[in-house]
Amino acid sequence: MASLLVVASYLTYNKVKDKRAAKKEAKRKGYEARYNELQREHSQHQEKQVQAKQTGSSHGMEQSTPAAMAELQSQQIMAERRRRRSSSESGRASTGSRDDDPSAWVNDVIKEREKGGGSGKVNEEAR
Repeated sequence: MASLLVVASYLTYNKVKDKRAAKKEAKRKGYEARYNELQREHSQHQEKQVQAKQTGSSHGMEQSTPAAMAELQSQQIMAERRRRRSSSESGRASTGSRDDDPSAWVNDVIKEREKGGGSGKVNEEAR
């Protein structure tokens, strides 16, 4: 009877040990797959950066998103306003001017996008 008990415990121990090993191996394979995926993505990103540098693009990939394009456009509008304000002969104070009103900036960006043929979806998000 004691020998049956010893054999059963030995078999149970081996079964548990095998399950743990299988679980550990599955986890290792998952990590390996994720690592390979990240490595592939990183190499693709590096290739795109090299191509952007070779073509002379100063903005890179980040400027391709609608939000980045809107930011660039608003910066261009503000630069134009600053240039006009600095070149204008009028001595009025800029603290009360319409140029300092953020809602005016948004409206101007919307108008510029509509003129430039921007997508309606982005215009709706800006409103």
